[in-house]
Amino acid sequence: GRLAGKAENRISQVRGLGPAKHIMISLPQEDFGLVSTDYPGLRRKVYKILKRVGTRGGCLIFHPFRRRCPRCGSIPEMGHKICSFCGNYWFEWYFSPHFHVVGFGWIEGTGQEFLRSGYVVKNIGRRRSVGGTVLYQLSHAGVHLDYHVVTWFGVCSYNKLRVVQEDREGNTCPTCGARLIPCAWFGEGEDPLATEGEGEYWVDPEGWRYTARYR
Repeated sequence: GRLAGKAENRISQVRGLGPAKHIMISLPQEDFGLVSTDYPGLRRKVYKILKRVGTRGGCLIFHPFRRRCPRCGSIPEMGHKICSFCGNYWFEWYFSPHFHVVGFGWIEGTGQEFLRSGYVVKNIGRRRSVGGTVLYQLSHAGVHLDYHVVTWFGVCSYNKLRVVQEDREGNTCPTCGARLIPCAWFGEGEDPLATEGEGEYWVDPEGWRYTARYR
């Protein structure tokens, strides 16, 4: 989508900090209520924690839910459709707020941070495709009418990074050259791509609808 393309373009223009990393930060249960009572304050708290463990900046995407196996309780790996522990063939979503970051920094001191704040910071590592990672995280991100889905902080913030406009060719179909427009699943049953990993897919258009106007 266009938002993922813009994020990839912005991240690509950061210099001197090495390749972008995928980082996840999970809330302790006592802070779950902040999601509904003080989301801006929660986000500021997350920024401070990320800075303490060495994150220099990046984009932040919020997820309110996770998947788990209802039979054995295990958490599936990204893109898995069958539980690797018990063989169950479906997963349920449960409330477990966390944030994903695609950004920069040398992540360290996460154990001490957990003892200090209760927040779990996990360095998932370098990404082969920054745009693909952002696109996958956006596919099941939390959406609120009052807040942006993607926010920028640190070296990637709007007041610290001046971005050269992206090449519009990156927002066109590689096969026919038409404009790419965001869409979402409105068909019957579950989103057929909900359990897929990051990437680009050819799918049957039935059940999908555009979520933005043609311009």
